[in-house]
Amino acid sequence: MTNLVVAMPAEARPLIEFFNLRKSGSLSSSKVFAGEGVWLVISGVGARAARLAVERLSSRTGPYVDRCWVNVGVAGHADHELGRAFLAAKIEDATTGRSWSPQVDFPHGLPTAEVRTVARPEQRYDEDVLYDMEAAAFYETAIRFSPREKVHVLKIVSDNLRRPVETVTAEAASQLVNQQLPAVERLLTQLERLSAVG
Repeated sequence: MTNLVVAMPAEARPLIEFFNLRKSGSLSSSKVFAGEGVWLVISGVGARAARLAVERLSSRTGPYVDRCWVNVGVAGHADHELGRAFLAAKIEDATTGRSWSPQVDFPHGLPTAEVRTVARPEQRYDEDVLYDMEAAAFYETAIRFSPREKVHVLKIVSDNLRRPVETVTAEAASQLVNQQLPAVERLLTQLERLSAVG
């Protein structure tokens, strides 16, 4: 069983269609969808929204140790090609300075990167990291409910110095996630296999 946490409806739409999810009510301001083996919550943008969405989805689905959590969404980087997907090997909260290193020592077939969670959309891309607005809060909260090896962040590059964040439309975000659905499916399949043996 996997819980997906996605910030924006545009990012969620391809996942909802691909995994054949159906509306399953709401948790306060967050919309929830469910299907065979997958739950998805649209959290809204930002750390507080992500934290609350994880807490509320856990109350709905239960904090079972075999449950996997994955944050899927778009992120910016200075020069990575748009549409590339990365699994987070390190997550840093730019506001608090706290950081975490997810356990990515399993065959996932994705490049890894550091993800830095910021309070506002990044426009300068000063460092060699992916910039997002939810990963740190998601990860810090989800590891309260499942083992660390079952909590992961997958980010897709949506903006860079050539195509800054203000050019990212909802349609573009949907297309980027749609292009990486095979990578998402492979990751979830691998995590389910790990859960089955662990």
